[in-house]
Amino acid sequence: MVRCMNLCISFILTFGAGTVSGESTPFVSTQSGIVVGSNLDGVNEFLGIPFAAPPTGELRWQAPQPPIPWSGELDATNWPVACPQEEDGTAFGGEDCLYLNIWTPENAAPGSLPVMFFIHGGGNVSGSSSVVQAGTRLYDGRLPALRGNVVVVTTQYRIGALGFLVHPALSRGSLQGTSGNYGLLDQQAALRWVQSNIEAFGGNPERVLLFGESGGATDTLMQLVSPLAGGLFSRALMESGGNRAESAAERAAEGIAFAEAAGCPSTETAGECLHNLSAEELVRAVDLVDSNGTISNGIVSSYFGPTVDGWVLPEDPAEALAAGHFNHLPFVVGANSDEMRSYVPELSEAAYEALVRSILAPWGGAVIEHALELYPVGPGGYATGTDAYSAFISDPQFVCPTRRFASDAAGGQDEPVYRYFFTHGLDGPWWGPYGAFHGLELFFVFQKLEEMDGYYPRAADLELETSILQLWTSFAATGVPSIPEPPSWPSYEPGQDLFMELDIPIETGNGIRTEKCDFWDSIINPPPLPRLPEGRAAAR
Repeated sequence: MVRCMNLCISFILTFGAGTVSGESTPFVSTQSGIVVGSNLDGVNEFLGIPFAAPPTGELRWQAPQPPIPWSGELDATNWPVACPQEEDGTAFGGEDCLYLNIWTPENAAPGSLPVMFFIHGGGNVSGSSSVVQAGTRLYDGRLPALRGNVVVVTTQYRIGALGFLVHPALSRGSLQGTSGNYGLLDQQAALRWVQSNIEAFGGNPERVLLFGESGGATDTLMQLVSPLAGGLFSRALMESGGNRAESAAERAAEGIAFAEAAGCPSTETAGECLHNLSAEELVRAVDLVDSNGTISNGIVSSYFGPTVDGWVLPEDPAEALAAGHFNHLPFVVGANSDEMRSYVPELSEAAYEALVRSILAPWGGAVIEHALELYPVGPGGYATGTDAYSAFISDPQFVCPTRRFASDAAGGQDEPVYRYFFTHGLDGPWWGPYGAFHGLELFFVFQKLEEMDGYYPRAADLELETSILQLWTSFAATGVPSIPEPPSWPSYEPGQDLFMELDIPIETGNGIRTEKCDFWDSIINPPPLPRLPEGRAAAR
């Protein structure tokens, strides 16, 4: 009887429900204090749980510190404020932004369910866990938790200069003698919080799927190769990401240029000067760098991101994968067939060819002509210059890197690796012209098709939505993505290019745009292609 009483008391303290105004009110005891959420149609929702101390004051540009415990009950019913960023010329967000959100089926027993831990995209310069796209709060995890019987966690992390700035003055103030990668450290802190607390929410800390899209997928790759992230997750999945880590020297040069634009030109006093700037001033300083051409012909999103610093990232992620120096675990990687289509303006054939010649000029005429042969406009090729240019910049940034990631990972571990290709576009005049654009698969993963502005899904769309969630959740649960009906997803093997095509119907294949990807792999130093304005496609 005493043992039973102790177990019952423990369960009530960690995962219980009270009654307020006739509604079930879930509460959970974490290591920092009690959080009180809300119940929405069979799912307990907890929003805005702090996983680290606010990175403000002396903690700006420092590794995240443990959350500050609280007394009483924490109201976890409001979405957290976004980290500082800018959109359409408007700065918004706040530095006190290190929070995560949790959705769990209401009757989940402690430690019983797999966990899906999501990192949002935005090129490490924008985005949040509460972003609204196509008229819906895209990363709301209620429906995946309910339909997939999983615990869903979404997190925020420092972005832009506050999350990734590398500068000698900041490095001098670090115990490791490095700077940058604060956003990656935030993600690791959130994962550690999950390891310590998620069991009380119904999640199994030994079955944690880390997955992300776009910049979040890139960060997932960084965590896969970071020794500091070992043991924090048990599977990984990349949706439309790349390897955008730069050397510490390159990032430091960019950081010095940024500091000069922000009004802190002296490398000796820049640390104090930067600390005295407000978050809004730091966000807006990117515009100054952009306008005077210091950073990259108007393309700045790639200049705040992961750094090979010798600590968080001891070596280049691509080299680490090739050498087998990464956290060995089941891994899925994939991309969409029309990644950049929604970002490309209408182009004539002549305008398209002029862009190709300009971008590939350093590689000479033979490379240019080969590219135009691979991406032609006209009979047997692309219908318009817009379509051709979209493919020309989508393949080297998203589609082809997944082949390298899958091949290197499969060759460096015994655990299974899987590759997918999402090719399903939506019908109708609103979304139809953009094909399987960047981020579209998220509406399937998060079960948002029926909430998209301007789209009324067909029965087949909803069946594919169900199948994709089954693949993702089964991967979280077992390390093997599967659906009840054929086909089975083949594991990736070096020397082959096996993949699953996510379309209607789902099919398997061998080889995705092989000749084109061979071409891009043959270029030792790929050209600096235009970066997408993260997070805008689904706002159309």
